[in-house]
Amino acid sequence: MKKTGDELQIVYNNLQNVVEPDLIDYYIYQAKAVSMRYKFLLNCAKKLEDSYAKNPL
Repeated sequence: MKKTGDELQIVYNNLQNVVEPDLIDYYIYQAKAVSMRYKFLLNCAKKLEDSYAKNPL
């Protein structure tokens, strides 16, 4: 999750610094893809946490 969070920050930084329309589109799509991956990882972590809460070691 840390790696994905860092990647998302890089994408947002790059998006703020581009002026070429094609690159703007690219970074918007990349931000959406990385955001979806981050959301997926958060859901996986939540499921693991819930599973552990129900069945601690």
